[in-house]
Amino acid sequence: MGVRRSPSKITGDTRELDDLDRELERRGHRFVCYADDLTVFVGSQRAGERVLASVSCVLEKRLKVRVNEEKSAVDRPWRHTVLGFSHHATGGKMTTISERPLAVQLAKASWIAPLLVLLMNFVLQDASSGSADAIRSLLFTVVSFGLYSLGFVFGLAALFGIRRHGTKGILVPAGIGILLSGSLLVVIGTNFGAAYTTAKGPQAKLERAAAALQSELPKRVDEETSLNRVTALEGELVYEYSLVNYSSTEVDEVLLVDTMRPSLAAQYCEQMRELLDAGFIFTTRYSGADGILVTEIVINASDCTAT
Repeated sequence: MGVRRSPSKITGDTRELDDLDRELERRGHRFVCYADDLTVFVGSQRAGERVLASVSCVLEKRLKVRVNEEKSAVDRPWRHTVLGFSHHATGGKMTTISERPLAVQLAKASWIAPLLVLLMNFVLQDASSGSADAIRSLLFTVVSFGLYSLGFVFGLAALFGIRRHGTKGILVPAGIGILLSGSLLVVIGTNFGAAYTTAKGPQAKLERAAAALQSELPKRVDEETSLNRVTALEGELVYEYSLVNYSSTEVDEVLLVDTMRPSLAAQYCEQMRELLDAGFIFTTRYSGADGILVTEIVINASDCTAT
């Protein structure tokens, strides 16, 4: 049992307070005294009431200290705090823990973690685009997933403290944290799955192929033709050639189309049939040495049935 006395003011000499401490020590009591707070630990309810009465008598009659009756009580030590700590009996031993148990702190952290992610997203949403932005986006996704997971785990762990510490300060924040973190985990998991599917899709393959080819350009294909650019658009791959020995006015557009279409169709239908069947098209543009477009040839899946 714990006996708590809370004098509202101290008017006696500190030496007299020392006398009270020595008297409590002489009686073999375990106690904590700090400023005008005094807590005495005894073995039973009856002993607590007896010590409470005797200590009150000493304080009021000998030390002339007015005792605050509203803050004075005999009760279990874990129901009161001393200097921000409470005392619990665990395995036959007395354990001192913080007034704010770990479960309360975990419950608070469970909803703070996802809020940190939302704040980071707000700060970074206007970041510059480009490769650096892609790396930053990947790192942000990883950090977000980690914080959401921590928030969810912290919330669950906090709930296990309800049996010992009660629902106050635990149930509501932990519930909010679990719901918020869990919902955002579902969202980020769905988005990640969609992004993974897109990265493995034909459009991503087309873009990677175009980037690989573009890194080697421009280059001469033969004595009369140079491949200058390869661009991946949505559902389309564009090759841009220039006829290095002729200006745009010197090229017969009809003859060029009639000559090149069959060979281009055979090439794309053999090498890119899967993409063509998926609805992609391949466009080949020819320009003169002066940079002016002469014509473009578009190959789609229907051209493969004719080859």
